[in-house]
Amino acid sequence: MLIFGSALLPLMIQRLTGEDDYYDSFSFNFYSGTDPGSIAGAPSTGLLAGYDAAAPWASTLYSTSLYLAGPISTHALAAGSPTYWELIGRAGGMPERLLHGSAGKTGSGADIVFANDVWAMGDPVTLNSLRIYPLRLSYPP
Repeated sequence: MLIFGSALLPLMIQRLTGEDDYYDSFSFNFYSGTDPGSIAGAPSTGLLAGYDAAAPWASTLYSTSLYLAGPISTHALAAGSPTYWELIGRAGGMPERLLHGSAGKTGSGADIVFANDVWAMGDPVTLNSLRIYPLRLSYPP
């Protein structure tokens, strides 16, 4: 059992943002298809859109969340509806799945929501800003 305490959360946030220099780069990806509900198991398929950045890719906000000011823009690589997202960190080029959450249409209760959740290939995908509370995602890692 892993227990998250008040001392561990800021360290975890620094690792996930890249502020601690452990990871070289990050990808924030949106996927379609059946949401696996976790980062365990085989790597995800059905990539719809991805945002790549060097470390640090985000900053720590109030020692409780990751924050990336927007707009954050990319384009859809395929057609479909986003059902989940993953944060992937790379150290020495080796990918590691770090966080996972749900994605969907506004009102769906998903962790990240879009007014338009049906994308065509090449559609612009824009997040006005991104704030992630790792301990409050809709399901555990």
